[in-house]
Amino acid sequence: MATTCEVSGNSDMYGLGIRIGFYLQWMSSPVAAWIAKDETSGLRTANAFFVSATFIGLIIETALNHLDVVEIYVILLLGFGAQYSWLIAILWRVATHFNAYWDPARHMRTPPPSKMFWFLYTIIQIAQIVFQLWFWLYKIPRTDNECARFGFAFFRVRLTNNGFRIFNVVVMVVLLVLTLVFFALHFRQLWREGRLLRWANLAAMIQLEVHKKRKRDYVLEIPERERENEQQQHRQLDGKHDEAEQFPTNVPSAAPPSEKPGSKSDPTKTSVRSEAEPERKIIEIEETRHHQDECATSYTALEQEVQSLQDDKRAFEELVATLQEKIRHLEVLDEWEESSRYLEERGEEEREREREEEEQEREEEREEEEREREEERKREREEKRENVLCIIETVFRVASIAMVILVTELTIAWNKIQGVNDTKSVGQLIPLMIGVGGIGHVLLEAIRKAIRKAIRKAIRKAAREASRGPTPVDEIVQEHSPDEPFNITYYLASDEERHNTACSIASISKKTNGERLATWASDMLRMF
Repeated sequence: MATTCEVSGNSDMYGLGIRIGFYLQWMSSPVAAWIAKDETSGLRTANAFFVSATFIGLIIETALNHLDVVEIYVILLLGFGAQYSWLIAILWRVATHFNAYWDPARHMRTPPPSKMFWFLYTIIQIAQIVFQLWFWLYKIPRTDNECARFGFAFFRVRLTNNGFRIFNVVVMVVLLVLTLVFFALHFRQLWREGRLLRWANLAAMIQLEVHKKRKRDYVLEIPERERENEQQQHRQLDGKHDEAEQFPTNVPSAAPPSEKPGSKSDPTKTSVRSEAEPERKIIEIEETRHHQDECATSYTALEQEVQSLQDDKRAFEELVATLQEKIRHLEVLDEWEESSRYLEERGEEEREREREEEEQEREEEREEEEREREEERKREREEKRENVLCIIETVFRVASIAMVILVTELTIAWNKIQGVNDTKSVGQLIPLMIGVGGIGHVLLEAIRKAIRKAIRKAIRKAAREASRGPTPVDEIVQEHSPDEPFNITYYLASDEERHNTACSIASISKKTNGERLATWASDMLRMF
């Protein structure tokens, strides 16, 4: 029967300081997710470099055959232990039938890592899984069975146990397949979104920019004389083109119209004067006088008739104006009555429409309030669900970390590994201080945020007190207890002395609550 042999451990690979550094880094991530989210990126990066360095050291020491199989097992637990939370997450997804609504990985409180970090860290995880497959399929079967080496399977079991080996191989194969599938799916998503095309076309873009720069440099290197010659040729061609486009514009003017010669008048004809008899002239004169008298009489009668017609016209126009005025009054009355009826009808319609609009607005307000309440309830339910999932995700991580810590320490104790339970070597101090610094920085950031919150609250309180103005005298007097010596002198003093004393207390109280508090808060903000 194989006996348990003591193993001289490598303290520079998994000594107590290194293990504590790993444990603190693991625990600082879930703690930072709740109290200092901004620190998770730095902790994630530090842990990634730490794991990468440990894995590279493991490969080198294994290649040099400086490590026992149980030491490789312990180092793999330290380097890959934080990833065992995937198993719990996968079991949860299987229990929820892969429902994304209840997937805790979709509601982590920590910000997602960058694409480059995700790509490189996934490559490291794939390499670790491949190394573990090599370890369980090749290294363990070739281990010497003279000394028993134990691992953890919720009880102490030998590393060479076939069932234990098969279980670990199955777990690693499942993790490898899932990692490759998730990596391929995420890679395809990045390809569809065009993020990888930018990197693929980077060389072509650089070549195009170089070609453009060379073209600009070539244009700038053309001699000045050649450019002047080209400009002169262009000007000559432009001048010839302008001359070819000109056309003659001389149009013969029309001859002035010929003037027609004026025709000369004929000589005057001679009139034959007839001799009139005297009697005929007298008769013509009398007839003319008689005709003039008749015309004067007719003109006088006509003037009288015209004057009468003008009087009748003025009377008629006055009558028409009076009738028009009455008609306008009647029209105004009719319009007023129609307007009154229209306004009454319109007022009824407006009031009816206003009542309908008010009812509609009240209905819309009720519906809006109902929607807001429903959205608020939905938002609260969503927040509760996300908080529950965040708590579940944190519990998964903490449980897996605690399990890995327990497995690591039990493995070291079961296999009697010596020289790894102290921090005497210098190589252990660096990981230890990194872990202590990480968790300390998270706690310090949480304390700083709490202090800032308290200071802002104090500043808001001081601003509210300053905006209210001076405190009334009666209120200040009521704040003091009658047992104070001030109140005895206050009640024994005169009214003027009471007023002056209360005013001085008011100024002191205002300065204490406002200026001193604001000054202290400003000093604290500058410190933090």
